[in-house]
Amino acid sequence: MIKVNNIIKRYSNDKDAKKVLNNVSFSVKKGDFISIIGTSGSGKTTLLNLIGGLDTHYDGEIISISENLKKINDKKLSNYRNKHIGFVFQNFNLLSHLTVAENIKLPEQFSDKKFGIKRVEELLKIVGIPEQIDKYPNELSGGQKQRVAIARALFNKPELLLCDEPTGNLDRETGIEILNFFRKLNKEFNITVFIITHELHIAELTDRVIRIENGSIESDTLTNPKEEK
Repeated sequence: MIKVNNIIKRYSNDKDAKKVLNNVSFSVKKGDFISIIGTSGSGKTTLLNLIGGLDTHYDGEIISISENLKKINDKKLSNYRNKHIGFVFQNFNLLSHLTVAENIKLPEQFSDKKFGIKRVEELLKIVGIPEQIDKYPNELSGGQKQRVAIARALFNKPELLLCDEPTGNLDRETGIEILNFFRKLNKEFNITVFIITHELHIAELTDRVIRIENGSIESDTLTNPKEEK
């Protein structure tokens, strides 16, 4: 599903500039449940942005869902993000002046798919908060906000979820609850899930842990996780 080949990323055109990513390579199969762990500044979020098509300036090659991301134009790259990718962020990125339903429906504005309110109701049942449909973000707990953000990411039925520190603003118990929910989505809907984290107890709940430090992969380990209560 995804092949990352010899990725080098600098935040400058200068060939002598420090490498944020240095010859990073790995592959991912459809339905994998993966965490990328590393300290702040290790390059993990940069890698996620490249896979998600949010950044296109790099050396090497990324093949994702049959697209060579470096070789497609902006229109096709936008279509790749809208059609195939769901993004979940640490800060939820909900619009405070919109209701839960309106936040979840936002991806519809950038897509030719028009699912409407029935899709919102379906997703709120999936994430377990159907009663919050008319609430505003400031009326929700942190865990509820993240569930709304996940519902929004799922709106266009993506094949790949890219989650950047999705538990970073949550307490440990709620964070584990959210990770177990990602596992449920992964198993029931065969969605490929990437979790970026610096928290080892979160990474250990995934099936595969890729550790990045100083822009390079230090280890790539299969685990045998159990749902933590």
